[in-house]
Amino acid sequence: MTPRPGRTWKTPAVALPSSGLPREQVLADLDALRTRDVRWKEGYSFTLAYFAGDEVHDLAEHVYGQWMSENALNTDAFPSLRRIQRVAARRARRGRVHDHWRHRVDPDGGQGGTRTRQG
Repeated sequence: MTPRPGRTWKTPAVALPSSGLPREQVLADLDALRTRDVRWKEGYSFTLAYFAGDEVHDLAEHVYGQWMSENALNTDAFPSLRRIQRVAARRARRGRVHDHWRHRVDPDGGQGGTRTRQG
C-alpha cells in the first residue's frame, strides 16, 4: 500500500518517559491483566496450551529465557531456530508427539470441546 500522490506516510512521534515504573508495579500490572485468562494449568484450554507438569514448565521457561531475543521469523539470521522448527514440524507430521493428552475425559464425563480437562 502506498500513500496517495503528494503525500507521505508519517509515523506519529512517541515520547518515551524519562523513567519507568518500578519492577514490582510492572509485574503487578501484568498479573492483573491475566485475571480473565483461561486456566490452562488446570487443563481448560484444549488445543491452546498444555500443562505437562512443573518440571517441563520450568525447563520451557529456562529455554525461553535463553532464546527470547532471537526472532524465529528470520531463520536466515538464526539458523538454529530453523533447525528447531524443522525438527518440531517433522515430528508433528509423523505423529511423534507425546500421547499424554490424547483420549482424556473431562470430570463430567464428556469428551472434546474447550472445557475438556486433560488430567
